Amino acid sequence: MDFILVPDSLTANEVRKQLAEQSCHGVMVGNFSRLLEVLTQLWVHPTPGDFWADKLQDNILKSKQAFWANSIQVDEHSVRQQLDASLQFMLNGLPLNQPLQALNSSTIPNALSQKAQDYYNDLVALHQDMDQVRPIEQMLAQQWLANMEAPALDTLALHYDAQSFCFEYWQAEVVTALAKLNPPQSIFKNMIESVLQQVQQIDFADTSTLEGSDYSAMAKRLLDNQLAENETAKPLPKPAELVGVICRDALLECEVVASMVQNLQQQGTACTDISVVYPSNSDYAIWLKKQFEASGILASNLSDTKRVVDWQAHLLRDLLVLQNPLSPPMARKSVLCNPLMPWGTAKSRIQLIEKDFTDVETLANKISEGLLAILAEKQNSVAGLVTWLETIASHLKALPQSGLTHESMQQKIAQLASTLAQYQDEGFEQALQKSLNQLQPGNISLGGTKQHLLDSVVVLDDQEHLPKKVKHLIVVGFNQPHYAYPIHTGVKQTVLNAKAWQWLSFETDLLFQLNKKSQFKQKQLADTFAKTTHSLTLLSSQQGFNGSALPLSDLALDLALCFEEPSKVNSHALFEPLESIQHPFIEQVETSLSPKVDDKLNKHFFNFNQDLLRLHKDYDGNPRAESPSSFENMMVSPLAWLLDRQGLTKKGWEVETLDIMLQGTIAHKVFELYEQSAQPKQPAYSASLFDDFFAQAVQEDAPFLQNPSWKLEVSQLSQQVRPAFKAFVDWLKAENWQLVDSEERLKGTLWDIPVKGFADAVLEKNNRTFILDYKKSSSTSRLKRLEQGLDLQTYIYRTLYLQKPTDNPPQGMVTGYYNLNDQVMVVDDMTHVGQPMQGVELNVQAPNQPPGQPVDDQSSVAIRHIKARLKQLQAGLILANTTQDAERWKKVGITAYALENNSVIQRSLVAVDEVANLNAEPAVKTLLEVHQELMNSLEPAPKEQK
Repeated sequence: MDFILVPDSLTANEVRKQLAEQSCHGVMVGNFSRLLEVLTQLWVHPTPGDFWADKLQDNILKSKQAFWANSIQVDEHSVRQQLDASLQFMLNGLPLNQPLQALNSSTIPNALSQKAQDYYNDLVALHQDMDQVRPIEQMLAQQWLANMEAPALDTLALHYDAQSFCFEYWQAEVVTALAKLNPPQSIFKNMIESVLQQVQQIDFADTSTLEGSDYSAMAKRLLDNQLAENETAKPLPKPAELVGVICRDALLECEVVASMVQNLQQQGTACTDISVVYPSNSDYAIWLKKQFEASGILASNLSDTKRVVDWQAHLLRDLLVLQNPLSPPMARKSVLCNPLMPWGTAKSRIQLIEKDFTDVETLANKISEGLLAILAEKQNSVAGLVTWLETIASHLKALPQSGLTHESMQQKIAQLASTLAQYQDEGFEQALQKSLNQLQPGNISLGGTKQHLLDSVVVLDDQEHLPKKVKHLIVVGFNQPHYAYPIHTGVKQTVLNAKAWQWLSFETDLLFQLNKKSQFKQKQLADTFAKTTHSLTLLSSQQGFNGSALPLSDLALDLALCFEEPSKVNSHALFEPLESIQHPFIEQVETSLSPKVDDKLNKHFFNFNQDLLRLHKDYDGNPRAESPSSFENMMVSPLAWLLDRQGLTKKGWEVETLDIMLQGTIAHKVFELYEQSAQPKQPAYSASLFDDFFAQAVQEDAPFLQNPSWKLEVSQLSQQVRPAFKAFVDWLKAENWQLVDSEERLKGTLWDIPVKGFADAVLEKNNRTFILDYKKSSSTSRLKRLEQGLDLQTYIYRTLYLQKPTDNPPQGMVTGYYNLNDQVMVVDDMTHVGQPMQGVELNVQAPNQPPGQPVDDQSSVAIRHIKARLKQLQAGLILANTTQDAERWKKVGITAYALENNSVIQRSLVAVDEVANLNAEPAVKTLLEVHQELMNSLEPAPKEQK
């Protein structure tokens, strides 16, 4: 059997193509991993178990005296990565049949620091604790070397180009032994050598191969500069098509690459004559793939690698946080909205996350029985915690990514259990806290198979071998630390620096080959540059995604030295900003980002040229319903209404505090709990009844207030709500009103628009209906609204309730507000309520109105506002608010929160005279005049003088 050893899949694809063109069949092509698999199959060896990761994980936690014993308690993930890289780095320079040996302190020279010695000996001890197990590839090689003299199913002749490899010590053992065992003397020898010659690297020692190519000569000089062997050579003439481009960031680089490839194709260049190089260990491959797909460019040698959020690690961390007795409310919300939860995108998910309805558990149990109850459990032992996590995991769903399966979740829980077990002697809380510190969620890279396509652009990373010459080479990411290969880059992920490893190699049998590896990578990059014949384009970024400045790669200076004297060298001279560069493959197109402004309109008037009411639709395509609060926003500020309906609101997390809104939520909850308990009979007031409801309200809506530091504020709120609750319960008993519903959903149509709302309480007596809303405020503003004709909610609730299909319509109806701060009930009609009996500390008030005036007049001005706003919105017109609007609304009892809490609205406020003098077309002018008339009507009438 003939086997051609290649360094990467790109070279393998080209070799297979050359073999096919020469009708050479039955020859295997692959990298070193594939070679080991073939050897295992031919010698019929069992595949050894891959225990490396598990043994490493277990033993690094058990090493209490090692140099990493303290740091691993803070960040296990990073420490484990460094130890893994360090140990594999040591084993790469060790013969397969030789174990690691500790250093003797008495024989160590002064040049080797005590720190390096201690680190090395700790790593040796770690490997011994791991039973000297090796990574799986080394285990396969070790097994073959021990049994290579045994009979095999077939002989194997190995062919490879020595220039394309820099073997590790153990790899060289395998290649040497295989060459001695079966010299490559097959009938395909000459043909294979011809194919390898087609794809091999350029021999820079043979100057005849560099003649006639500016880029080949440049690549040789670049290689000499990197190796510091060409200090006195004359500068070369710079190739005309060597261009450096500076872009804003990496994403713009990829967009420019896609544009360049498109322009090259339009100019008649074949895809196979274009190659793109990106830095390895970066996200450029992902971005290039997306840009090429969006631009319709066929690219070869790009894998379907994806970065997905490690939702499993996020969930485990949130669950550990949830075990803290004082866990914040956001911990539970974060658990509930995790995509792994069984309800996923079900409609009930919104209810589970955003608001605790009374039927939350019922809804959740329909999807996953008992899960909410399990999440509420508290554990007090490591064993109980692990069992609890496993129980929750059994309810979860698997996402359609290979890294987020049920098996991976079980592995994460087992790993977490191992970590918890290491610290359980310190107590459950300490074990929980230390494990929490080590659980750092991030992203998972899901690597896929690289796709090799014909007639496509070849994309490769800087560590891959370009197997053929191309006309145009584009290199992206030309910033630090890419494309520079000093000795220390080979040990960046290890615990020691390059100098320490070099000293260690002198005192041990380890052959790290740092200089050899560095020179090989430099030669490989120079070889890639030499493969272009027409143009070489280098792209770099000005800044990273965090805004930090990105300097050019160190290679830029070496490249500049090819064309300039050392005393005059300037690496930045090779690069020009994208905005000003003249490049044959880059097309500059000027695009104005400013919106078109109608000369007839002022900048303070927004014309969207479409019906804004039709923008908001549900999943079925029907218009979304408005509510009393959204109508009030529309009345006060149409722009605030539009931003809110589009979801353009603040998304930040507020600091936990007992603000006015939360006070109202808790107070509202107390009354809601009473209404729920009032079926079938309404209990009388008692101190214990209120205390129970108040405690439950705090527990459900603001559990952080149970912390002792909030005791004073909670007590004050309790004293404020208690008299309002007592007065209300006493009033119900005295007046004989019956609570028939709470949080009743009302829906219907107003002004040809769907409308919805929730009535806090619905009371009935003698076929009369009372719709009541609770407000944690005083009665002054509500009474003022009714007197000024600006109350919308009472009108909306009356209308929607009367639209309900029923066989027994009420004989009388009243709507109103119970204002808790002063225990005053403001109603729109006293006829059906009456004055409370003696001894009840609750006052009922209604606006002063002439006898016989229709109750709807208390909303007439507000209705006029809404109708005018609806007409404007249907025309796509929105007028900016003025600097005086908030004060005008406040005079009539409406606090304009939409204006005060929105920074966008604040920035767009204009003076009253600017709006009044807008030069608009007649149709718009009419709408403006109506607006001004309505705003002027907000000024309260002067009081009559006595």
